[in-house]
Amino acid sequence: GFDNQEVIAAHLRPPLSTVSLPHYELGAAGVRMLLGLEEAQT
Repeated sequence: GFDNQEVIAAHLRPPLSTVSLPHYELGAAGVRMLLGLEEAQT
């Protein structure tokens, strides 16, 4: 599963693996990309 849903994944059979997404880092990278586009247009 996504978003590190360990509580749900632990109760399923067979147990599932979970993936923790780096939400803050993804947002920060998006802002850097947008700022880079703005600078490229000026």
